[in-house]
Amino acid sequence: MGGDRQGGGAAVEAEAVLVDVSKIFDMMMSNIFDIGSPALYAPRMPLLKELGTAAKRRRQEIGLSQQAVAELAGLSRATVNELESGKLKELGSARIESLANSLGFAVGVLGSRPARDGAALAEAARLASVPYRKYMAEDVLESALRDGAVPPGFIPQMRTLLQEAPVAMLAAVADELEQRSAIPQRETWQRMRSLASVLKCDRPLWLSKPI
Repeated sequence: MGGDRQGGGAAVEAEAVLVDVSKIFDMMMSNIFDIGSPALYAPRMPLLKELGTAAKRRRQEIGLSQQAVAELAGLSRATVNELESGKLKELGSARIESLANSLGFAVGVLGSRPARDGAALAEAARLASVPYRKYMAEDVLESALRDGAVPPGFIPQMRTLLQEAPVAMLAAVADELEQRSAIPQRETWQRMRSLASVLKCDRPLWLSKPI
């Protein structure tokens, strides 16, 4: 597993498409098809199309170009483009995992781990506060991400969150803010990116040129 570390209990979006994507791994490990047979890859096409749709949606929410996603995931821009356009015929499990980690998807043989309703902000605030004596409450984090301003006493906590939180956790926070306050996820990602710039975060996710 590369990139961001998956913290225990981190809130992860439950997207039905990702449960389906896990079938890719199941087919690779099962004996339903003969290895090397063209039939092995035929069922993968619809699954890759669903993954491409989900990846494009998440990429646009975060505000990344195809080139930026390619660099984060260790893929070529052509591969990302073909995946999003539904033209890609095959993508190895290692590259699927790399893409999933880069965009905050939970992909694997066991499928995705559903998020606990209303837990994303609370868990993010908890992670941000771990290294410090002063605890950043959930409402403080919510206000900072809603208004784009961090209270002086919580700047280190916010920097820790933006620098170290798994992308899946940040995505779950954006989703929760949309549900709670009708704030489009892309706006939350834009505020996180702006705060990361102000707080001098050097994480590749924030250094990538936004679209």
